[in-house]
Amino acid sequence: MEEQQRPVAVYLGVTGGMAVVFNLVGLLPFVRFRKRTLHGSPSALPLFAILLIDLFIAAVQIFPTVTAASGRWLYSEAGCTAYAAVELYLSGAQISMVTFIALDRYLITCAPTWESWRSVVNYQKTLFFFGSVGALWCTLPMIGWGSYVPSPSRVACTIDWSRTDHAYVSFLTGTFLLLFLVPFCSAAALYYSTYEFVKRANSAEARDE
Repeated sequence: MEEQQRPVAVYLGVTGGMAVVFNLVGLLPFVRFRKRTLHGSPSALPLFAILLIDLFIAAVQIFPTVTAASGRWLYSEAGCTAYAAVELYLSGAQISMVTFIALDRYLITCAPTWESWRSVVNYQKTLFFFGSVGALWCTLPMIGWGSYVPSPSRVACTIDWSRTDHAYVSFLTGTFLLLFLVPFCSAAALYYSTYEFVKRANSAEARDE
């Protein structure tokens, strides 16, 4: 088992290390010019947030990397639950930030009347709301609605996909809707609306010429 997992450990270690470096490089301009970005441009906040989330996702990859190298999960049942909850939270937060960025692009392009709402403070409140909802949802398996277990490969921990009782299926369905389908469809709709708006504007300009 340990011999079979060593290529997995190498892969996770290399990709995780590269992701840490690249995301740190991406974060540097935000930190270096924070007065003009984080403190001065609301659009910079979701971009900064998604880079930070990606950095954390890459950083926690150290746990499955070490586990794959040893051939078994090393961090106890509590560690398994904590790791799986953090992974679920970060994954959901990442998709939420994609939706938030799509909303920001839509407001800038198609809804200039909302310019007064686009402030650093309001964007910070929105980030806090997304983060709070995600954190609450990811703690539900800890209080009995759903559960976290080691994956079949024993390299990481994840949601228990094997249970089929009604309560657990409702948790899986809610997770799929809340953390994936709704944010994905919202982002797709916002980008499509932005594309159509720009397309119509360009067509109108071409006719005027």
